[in-house]
Amino acid sequence: MSTLQRYIFVRLIANTVYFVLGIGSIALLVDFTEFSNRTSQLPGYSVGAALTVSALRVPMIIQVAVPFILLFATIATLIGLNRKYELVVARASGVSAWAFLRPTWVCAFLVGLFFVLVVNPIASYGLSQATQVE
Repeated sequence: MSTLQRYIFVRLIANTVYFVLGIGSIALLVDFTEFSNRTSQLPGYSVGAALTVSALRVPMIIQVAVPFILLFATIATLIGLNRKYELVVARASGVSAWAFLRPTWVCAFLVGLFFVLVVNPIASYGLSQATQVE
């Protein structure tokens, strides 16, 4: 892997992490608001319990949104590289478009693998616990 490809890969991973954190926080807020709206009249309601149930659901929501997160992170990374003329310089120096796009599909594969092998068991456990508490 060349230096340019490592650079693009690291930028893409960073953007993916930012998107996951952003979507996760938005999902937590929306789910907490919706869950609180449904259960705030119940006698055993507490804000801590509602936040816990919402936090247990967030990994499953993020797992569903991963393809879109990767798509938008890739678009944001390529737009950022284009704004700084890094892609223009790479093309002018003779680097193939496939060479600087390779880190994007490698990142998508590795992030997908991570979510299937690591996040999926956590998400299914969290969802079952949230359903049980609810």
